[in-house]
Formats: sequence, C-alpha cells, structure tokens
Amino acid sequence: MVKTYRNGVTMICESLYVIILFGFIESYTAIRQLSGVYQNSFDEKYEDVNAVSIHSEISLLDCFVRCSNEQKCLTIFYNRITKICILHSDPFTYTAMSKTGVGWRSYMTKDEYGLCPNSFFYYRQLHMCYNFNPPISSSVAEISGACDNTNQELLRIDCEEKHDYVKMVSGKVVKTQIIDNTNHFHGLRCSFGGFNEKEKIDLNRDFCFTANIGKFYPTGICIQGTNTIDVNNKWTFFDGTPMTYFKWIPGEPNGSGYIRIDRSKGFGWVVPPIPNWWTCTYMCEIRMI
Repeated sequence: MVKTYRNGVTMICESLYVIILFGFIESYTAIRQLSGVYQNSFDEKYEDVNAVSIHSEISLLDCFVRCSNEQKCLTIFYNRITKICILHSDPFTYTAMSKTGVGWRSYMTKDEYGLCPNSFFYYRQLHMCYNFNPPISSSVAEISGACDNTNQELLRIDCEEKHDYVKMVSGKVVKTQIIDNTNHFHGLRCSFGGFNEKEKIDLNRDFCFTANIGKFYPTGICIQGTNTIDVNNKWTFFDGTPMTYFKWIPGEPNGSGYIRIDRSKGFGWVVPPIPNWWTCTYMCEIRMI
C-alpha cells in the first residue's frame, strides 16, 4: 500500500523507497532540500557506534527533520517498532554493520539540489562530494590523473576534521576491554582490526571507528600532495597550492613523490619508496567553493 503524508509541501512516499523533505515542516524552520533513499539490503541492521546522535520515541518524519538540521548526518537508521532514530555520518559502503534487530531500516541521504553526481556521497559538514575507488598502481603520474572527470580531483586533506572523517569512513577499529593481571577493568581499548599495528590505549574514548574499506581494498589510501612541483621541493597540492596541514608519521616525509595514508600506522602519512611499486585505493572529491 502506498503511504503518502502531506503537510504543506512535505511528502513521504514509501512505495518508491524514497523520502523527500522540502520547504517548511509544521513549526520547524526551513530545511535544505534533502531526500533519503531507502536501502532495503540493510533491513534489520543498524549501527550506533560513533553515531552523530540517537533519539527515542520520535516519528520517521521527525527523524528526517533532525537529520536535515544536522550537517554531519549522512545515514539514518530508524526502527519502526521502537521509534528509535540513529543519525550517522558514515555511508557504510564497506561496512558489515555490527548490530541487528527487528524493525530497523536504513536511509541514505542525498542532496536534491544536484550538487553531487549519483555515484558520490554528499557530506554537508565539510561541503564535500566524494566517492571510493579500487586500487591502482601508484606513481605520481597515475595518482595525479586518477580522478580525471569534470570537476573531480583526488581527495585533498587540509584540516584535522577532514582527516578524521576519512579515517572514520575507511578504517576498521575493534573495541576490547582492558583488564590487568588482577582482573581489574581499566577501560576500553580501540585497536585496528586486521592489521599488525600495536594497540593504542585511550581510556577516555568511548567509541571506535567501524567502517572497513580495508576488508575490500587492503592497501593504503593515496591523497593529493607532491613535492615534485615546487622548485624548492616543498609539498603542494597538484595545482601548486602550498600544503599547510600534514599528518606525517615519525621519520616522514622521506623521499620524493606523493602521499599515501598508511592504515597500519594509525592512518599516518608516508611517502612511498622509489620505485613507486605500491598500490593504493583512492577517493575522488568534488570541491565546492
């Protein structure tokens, strides 16, 4: 049965698995034109780890309104039985969600102004369209030309917030308890699953990253940055703009070429050795000024 609800210019049409919200909604302020595509392959699955926010006893419409007003919201999990709403900033492209339960549905948001192509995600917090891509052989020439479609470029990281977001959507961390030899509980440990990185303890952290692009593409992530353009070998983006933010691991940068995020070293940056025989996955973005 088609369920359609109207209030002013607000409409929900579940038969098309699409929810479109626009204009004004009851007493809410105007919200950005936004649609949520129902992902039936994620039925009965959800994720509350690292959620932007969690709300109880609200309608699906209210859940979407809250998502529309939250710039970090990219994915919505809603339980039609318990009326719990979970807002998340991860698209869960490469993630097997850790939680299951009856009544859960998932919706992927999409900006209806057409800012991003259909194959891209729009993360409003950073005003960025991006997508994931499979591994390629990594040389400066190949990396710089990896995103050669109109208005697309290899991901450039120019601040801590963007680096942390890339880390969240492309890394897997598992949460384990820290118990000493007297069986005393000290807290939780977040460690990268599937890698040989030495586990790092953070007793103040109550969340862990859950995405796992490494499960599908077990390589590093190539990003914009090279020291082959500037005459003084300073690091710049591919258009020659000087870089001001870096996340080098100790001992780097060591060499010439491009930048690769190393998942096995806490998502720190490295310069692959010459010859550039490494492979890497990559993310393309469409920057909007």
